[in-house]
This record gives sequence, C-alpha cells and structure tokens, in this order.
Amino acid sequence: MSTRDSFPAADPVSARDSFTEQRSPYFTASNAAVLYGKHPFVSAADYWIEKFNGTQVDETDEMIRGQELEPAIASWFARQHGWKIQKATRIYTCGVLAATPDYLTIDGPERVIEIKSTAKRDLDEAIPYWVYQVQMQLHVMDIDHGVIDLSLIH
Repeated sequence: MSTRDSFPAADPVSARDSFTEQRSPYFTASNAAVLYGKHPFVSAADYWIEKFNGTQVDETDEMIRGQELEPAIASWFARQHGWKIQKATRIYTCGVLAATPDYLTIDGPERVIEIKSTAKRDLDEAIPYWVYQVQMQLHVMDIDHGVIDLSLIH
C-alpha cells in the first residue's frame, strides 16, 4: 500500500503556474476519467503529451467563471446542508496519485466537496467524469464520503 501524505498547495487561481508545477509529478484526480476513456475534454494521448511536454490547459471562460463563483456556491451549499466547510489548501498524495479537492467538511463525517457549475441544461446528475474525480479523491485521502454540488448557471 502506498503512503498517504499532503503538503500545502499554491493557490490554484492567483498562483496557477506554481499550483500546476506542484501537481505535475502526479496523476491527479481531475484526470481520473482519462483512465476509462470517459473524460470529455482529455484523451489518454492528450494527457500523455501534456505530461511529456510539461504544458498546461489554457483557461477557458467557463473555468474562470467557475473559479469566481465557487466560494459563493460553496457557502450556499454548506448552509443548505447545515455543514461547516473550509477551502482545501493542501495537495493530498498516495504514491503517484494526487487529489486537490475544492472543500472539506470540518464537522461531522469528513467529506470531500467538489463544486461544479455549468451552463448545460440537460444535466440531471453529475457528469461521470466528476464522479471519477471524487472517487479518486476519496481513495487518495482515505475518506468515505464525497459530495458533488452541481449548480446550473444561466
């Protein structure tokens, strides 16, 4: 069994290059769906080229929107469930795997919380690649509970 560890993460918004560099030696949970051919934006070949060349994905308007809305959505979500949460500020590792969840609960059972926003109106449940992401986070962090909050944006 691989050793689990964690270390402070650079801010993924204000220090994106440093954050990306910290995660570069690892296979991260955000790409877990690549292993199953279920990632809608990244193929296995794309992932290999990205790792081999040390490149990073350009931020899209949707990604920036999500970063801007995430704190407000997380606050609302926690209030709706009566949970106390905190922004996750560490990179969690287990061997070559890494997880950088959005939020963690700080009361009751420990939970990983992923905040997702989308303008797609035909979603009735989380896109499968988000489920793969949370499942890998749970494994890496040895946590039993994970939640995806999906907010539809106009």
